[in-house]
Amino acid sequence: MNSCDPFREPSEKVSPKRGFAIVMALSLLSLVFLLVISLAQAHARMGMMIAIGELQKHLGPDTRVSATADLLDERIESSSKYENQKYAEDTSANLSGLVPLNQAIDLDENGELDVVPFGQRYWTGVWKHRARRKGASDEHRAGKPLPKNLETADSISSMALIDSEYDPHPAVEVAWLVSGNEGWNRQLAHKQGDLVQEYVEIPDGIELDQRSLLKGGVYGQSANAWEDYKQSLNRLTSYYDHPLNDLPDPEESDDTVWMLKAPLLGATYNESEPESWKNHLKSEPVKVRKTRVQSSSSNTDPLTTHGAYAYWIGDEGIKTKININDPKKE
Repeated sequence: MNSCDPFREPSEKVSPKRGFAIVMALSLLSLVFLLVISLAQAHARMGMMIAIGELQKHLGPDTRVSATADLLDERIESSSKYENQKYAEDTSANLSGLVPLNQAIDLDENGELDVVPFGQRYWTGVWKHRARRKGASDEHRAGKPLPKNLETADSISSMALIDSEYDPHPAVEVAWLVSGNEGWNRQLAHKQGDLVQEYVEIPDGIELDQRSLLKGGVYGQSANAWEDYKQSLNRLTSYYDHPLNDLPDPEESDDTVWMLKAPLLGATYNESEPESWKNHLKSEPVKVRKTRVQSSSSNTDPLTTHGAYAYWIGDEGIKTKININDPKKE
């Protein structure tokens, strides 16, 4: 039997500071984690405030009109279609068979079903009426149903626009409300350097010879107004994101992100197979470009990048409340 001598010196002395390092490491780890969470919240808050500012800037005037990029898509579909079947990004459907059923419209008259790129169908666009057609003579000016209106929220020029004439062809696109398009330098216009050459519009109703009078030679390349419009958008790819110009998927590029995906996944989605998520969609998600937070707008050094934010402004004007009261329902 072992005896216990209370006066015997222990074989090893226990340091009172043992464990201090791990306690400090855990404390610092908690502090770093809290800092990361705080920075993420700050980026999210900043992105939200910028989105609200862009919304007020572009949709502040009463003369502005908003709609989604769905109106540029040749598919005509009801959301009820996805209540009993899976969503499919189908561009191989027979256009000639869909048109008589009022399920498609051939906007560019090329005999094919052209769709807005996947993830960009529900971007919100802003339009304004044009004062008059540039370069047109007096007899081609539009009528004047409205009095002179001083518009102070112009996104093209730093000066206020005076809309003295109303064009029944409301062609001018002002903005697409997604991250990557915010700020003064990101203007939805055909530019040469910092100077605006011409507005972005579908020149429908303007004769081909009249389009050639527009500044910059942007339009007049095709007799079909819709095709003329699409060709002009190729000049925007370097400085503005338009829904008809395809962005890379987030799986292929770190510059983009899915803003609306998880709420659209059906009950059949299995989290253990995340690569198959597109097979379980109930509707189309939303894809946007990230905006990097950098110390300088011209500095692309990754060491000076301090995270990113992204936003998408949805158009509630195209929805109906789910709890709306219909007195004639019975």
